[in-house]
Amino acid sequence: IIHGGLKPTNILIKDSGEACVSDWAMVEVQPSRNKEAHRYFSPEAWKGVS
Repeated sequence: IIHGGLKPTNILIKDSGEACVSDWAMVEVQPSRNKEAHRYFSPEAWKGVS
């Protein structure tokens, strides 16, 4: 699933501290040929830092 418009104003935090993504108007569903593709990893994720 590709959100297509992720920005800080689309990330909502619940009272429990759980993050939720809003504004799914531009969403696309694209099948993945490679189940282990890491195309959208952040630099922190690549380094193993949280």
